[in-house]
Amino acid sequence: MNYIYDKDLEFLKYCNRYYLKDDLDNLVHILIYDHNNKRRLTDELTLSNEFKKFYPCHVKYWKSIAAEIQRVGSNSIMRTLRGNIGVLYRDILLNTCKIMKVKVNKKEPTIKIEKSLIEQTAEKYIDCLNEKQKIILLNQIKKELSVDEQKKLGLYNQSNIDKDLLKIIVKKILHKVTIGSLQYQLFIQITTWIVISFTGQALINTAASQLLLSTFGGPVTLSSAIATTSFQIFTGPSYRITIPVVFHIASMRKKYKNPPSIFRRIAHYFSNTKIDYIHF
Repeated sequence: MNYIYDKDLEFLKYCNRYYLKDDLDNLVHILIYDHNNKRRLTDELTLSNEFKKFYPCHVKYWKSIAAEIQRVGSNSIMRTLRGNIGVLYRDILLNTCKIMKVKVNKKEPTIKIEKSLIEQTAEKYIDCLNEKQKIILLNQIKKELSVDEQKKLGLYNQSNIDKDLLKIIVKKILHKVTIGSLQYQLFIQITTWIVISFTGQALINTAASQLLLSTFGGPVTLSSAIATTSFQIFTGPSYRITIPVVFHIASMRKKYKNPPSIFRRIAHYFSNTKIDYIHF
């Protein structure tokens, strides 16, 4: 299937930058392999001439990657009627929001819809944390806040809080307009968790992701969040591919839209932070 021009996927051509290379590698991995790390039966990307010619230099065949995203995101019956043409990323994103029961303003820019998706998914993320994981997340947040900021959020001198308050705090941090180190950490952490929840495997080759996964990222079942009919299961989008793809692209766009200095700060944070090894 040929790539349809998609303004929301065009940034993939620039993912040869050092802080995005591993993420493009992970995106291809999600498209090709299932939760058992076996080649997907529905995979068409590896059959393309561009893949065979340029793999593993993914940026050289980014249009084939984008076309595969459009293909798996489309309904097979609709694609037949459309002449075997896939759907745009924005349609896949909106469909993911619907499946995840996330309310968004469809008129907003794609990046704002992605942000709303992450903010509302944060509640599911926190619900899945056990007591020890909750305290680790709380300490992670406090470490990045000043005393005054901790007092404003009701965190000062608090060694533990209930999940409802933690949800409110995390959503406040994610909702801030300004991009800060803590917001960035939480954004990447939640998108990583979702990808692992649906793929059952760790993202590859990223130190930050590996550390996050060892702490929070054991496989978590979100099947209850996917409301599909028996008809959609056979003819609709491959949700176990499209949902992690959407969250991973949101994560990649976050990195792409922000200067490398923020990424370096996060990398420094993880390389100098001892994280307890616990799993779901």
